[in-house]
Amino acid sequence: MSRKAKIAIISNLIRGGSVVYRDNVVDKIVLEHKEYFPRQVSRSKNKLLNFVFYLKYIYFDLVIDYYRIAKILNSDINIEKVIVFQDGYIKAPYALGFLNKKSIYVLHEPPREFYEPLSLHAPTILSKMFNFVRIPIKFFDYYLTRKASVIISNSYYSEEVIKKTYDKQSVVIYPGIKKFLLGTKNKTRKRICISMGSLLPYKGHALTIEAISNIRKNRPVLIIIGDGTEILKKELIDYSKKLGVKLILIKEVDEKRLESLYLTARVYVNSAYKEPFGMTSLEAVSLGCYLVTIDSGGTKELKKIYKDKVQIFSNVKNATELIENCLLFKNTIPRHEKKFDWKYVAKKIINQ
Repeated sequence: MSRKAKIAIISNLIRGGSVVYRDNVVDKIVLEHKEYFPRQVSRSKNKLLNFVFYLKYIYFDLVIDYYRIAKILNSDINIEKVIVFQDGYIKAPYALGFLNKKSIYVLHEPPREFYEPLSLHAPTILSKMFNFVRIPIKFFDYYLTRKASVIISNSYYSEEVIKKTYDKQSVVIYPGIKKFLLGTKNKTRKRICISMGSLLPYKGHALTIEAISNIRKNRPVLIIIGDGTEILKKELIDYSKKLGVKLILIKEVDEKRLESLYLTARVYVNSAYKEPFGMTSLEAVSLGCYLVTIDSGGTKELKKIYKDKVQIFSNVKNATELIENCLLFKNTIPRHEKKFDWKYVAKKIINQ
């Protein structure tokens, strides 16, 4: 009797686009599979104790748990491949160093705080100190990533970054998108711009506010969906008031509300610094928004597929002109491309 091949999945994600990616890929895997997760970090009301728990977690608990998981998988003769997702705390999971099975590592991005200006990722003294104690993670991530049998990148831009950072080749597989409400009838959209993502400086929300402030007549409303500290929120609110931009900050939305916003707004603006790909940009343009995106990062690759629906800017003045032009289009119809189907994505990953 021939043995039944199985797929194992290792994951320890926290939130954001990477969780959406994992959930959709796992949902579409047709082969028999099983997921493995390390323990969660301990929590306390005491901030100092929380910090101690965190250090113990990333430098001790995760090592033990990933070793245990790898040992189970290595001893199972039915498992042929292991799909490994980035860890939300340390990026490359320690399991990559222990596995003797073929590992397919889905790498969204390196730990960017170690390779880009610190002010973009750690704007406060406390966050800089936090990054300092994480410096060993940079070296663990490099070593463990190079241990992966196959690396999956999410854009050709990311492929270049991975090659430069780890001196390893990767396979480019674009993320997917849910079909949402693609049957929705065409309707008049409102004069609204949307942006999404963390409120940290590298997401470029201040640049978006500045670009919109230069629109003199009938200035659009800007909705930013994302979370951040009270200090970061206040900075954006104060900046938008200073420049006369009506800003609506939303911490998070459910899927139904997000669909509604995509189908109501005319323009999605991505000003993020070196965004690997931008799943929210893909969602927005697929649901009929015009996409105005910065020329750094992988998001601009969407122009090859969506043509005139994607406009690329290089500076604030350029961004203002493009946003203003795109706001003229009141009626745009959603459009879904086959290559962004999650079933197609999952199949491509498994076949590596």
